[in-house]
Amino acid sequence: MRKIILSQPGCGRCKSLSMRVPDAEVIELDQATLLTLARALDIRTLPIVVLSDESVESLSEVLK
Repeated sequence: MRKIILSQPGCGRCKSLSMRVPDAEVIELDQATLLTLARALDIRTLPIVVLSDESVESLSEVLK
């Protein structure tokens, strides 16, 4: 399963999460890009975590 943390530079919560999940990829986006994405997804807090997997069953288990 691929784990991606979308964050902005200097976000303490994002850094804390990335330290707790060291196998996650961290992608820092500039504030304008991150705000556009957050608005499109109606997300109001950081970090944004993306999980991806080829198996629908494994994603279903994570989301339970």
